[in-house]
Amino acid sequence: MNIINLKTKKQIYQEQKKKTGEKKEKPAPQIQEKTQPEQPTIQSIQWSALEFIAHDKNPLWFIAGGIIAVIFLAFAICTKNFIFALIIILASFSIFIWAQKKPRKIMFSLTPKGLKIEENIYAFDSLKSFWIFYEPPEIKYLSVESKKIFMPRIIIPLNEENPNKIREFLIKYLPEEKQRESLIDILARRLRY
Repeated sequence: MNIINLKTKKQIYQEQKKKTGEKKEKPAPQIQEKTQPEQPTIQSIQWSALEFIAHDKNPLWFIAGGIIAVIFLAFAICTKNFIFALIIILASFSIFIWAQKKPRKIMFSLTPKGLKIEENIYAFDSLKSFWIFYEPPEIKYLSVESKKIFMPRIIIPLNEENPNKIREFLIKYLPEEKQRESLIDILARRLRY
């Protein structure tokens, strides 16, 4: 039975020194470089915000919406397009219900694992990019584009959170790509929906 004795290069070098009688060299003193203290990295950012901006809607808003719905409904009936008429009725009912909805307060957080909205976590590897829309006082939100087909964008209100701090955190995990506001978001804001 053969036993192989493996030695590291360091052990072989030390044995050769002992045989030749060389003196041990003293290790060179280590020079400590003066460095600036590191900025503490942000581990996570948390904030809460209303899920959407609630605009006060007076009775005139509902009357104008009702008139528009009746005009579209009359057009659909005149053209005998009953499916379109049904869509107008359902859409009008949905808009009426949503217009009266009160926003709830939602907790948002950014962690090294991903984006957390309430109890839902969106891992950074499932997200494509981000963009911050910031034109105070009206427009202050984070838009995150998802890689998933059926959930293309996640819109997160920033409330009073510092957009620079959020950008500084997110840029480590996602690319920043300029996005355009969707037509629905622009219309909803202008109609004060």
